[in-house]
Amino acid sequence: MEPKRSILTELKGHQTQIQSAAFSEDRKLILTHAENNTLRVRCVNKFGII
Repeated sequence: MEPKRSILTELKGHQTQIQSAAFSEDRKLILTHAENNTLRVRCVNKFGII
């Protein structure tokens, strides 16, 4: 079984400048803040969030 990793760890694997992450009000998006831009990343079902 693959060890569980945090969402922020998963996102940092794709974008190393992510500083923080939070859910949108409807919990369908993870809003992430990076040094130079703001990214919107859809939640993926493997995290069991949707």
